[in-house]
Amino acid sequence: AAVRAAPASGLAWGELAMVLRAHGFDQPADEAFRRAESLTPGEFRWPYLLGLSMENVDPVEAEACFRRAMSLEPELALPRLSLGEMLLGAGRGDEAETLFREALEYEPQGVRALLGLARVCLVRGEDEDALGFCQQAVQRQPRERMGHELLAQVYFRMGQQQEARRERDLLAQMPQQETSDDPYVAEVIQLRQDPNWIATRAQTMFELGQTDRGMA
Repeated sequence: AAVRAAPASGLAWGELAMVLRAHGFDQPADEAFRRAESLTPGEFRWPYLLGLSMENVDPVEAEACFRRAMSLEPELALPRLSLGEMLLGAGRGDEAETLFREALEYEPQGVRALLGLARVCLVRGEDEDALGFCQQAVQRQPRERMGHELLAQVYFRMGQQQEARRERDLLAQMPQQETSDDPYVAEVIQLRQDPNWIATRAQTMFELGQTDRGMA
């Protein structure tokens, strides 16, 4: 209704895109994000969220989206993290490392950047360095599955079977479903009108100790 009332409003198109994305209508959501960005080229959210959508569909467009987002919020870690993870998956480890290190400068307590650097080290066979990054990440967020999963992998690679088993035992006690610490993704998630799905997400947040987010 907002788009029909104000078809030249980038905000209306962007909010429509988020609602469509939240409910799984990915292609029309992407089209709405593109329209929103064309109408409000200074808004960070639209190229960033479009980039997340394009990661596994069109990596070239996704990279362009993330770089536009970086130019709009040059001191924000998030677009660097997302782009770095995508580039690492494409075998562009050196570029990914640069992005992860930049992200860590802007967000010194960030865990995603540490885990990204750990993965870069694993690809290079630098297991000791990977172990150090993983341990820092787990120390900062002990209830985050991703850190323990990567730490178990590093221990296994290094032949430290007892430590790897300990991490696997911890993982067995942790909830399977991750929750996003990305506020822009969370904004989209909260638009989904599905009580059962919302309740499941909230329960996962409680299990991870994210009480305030679960209550919201």
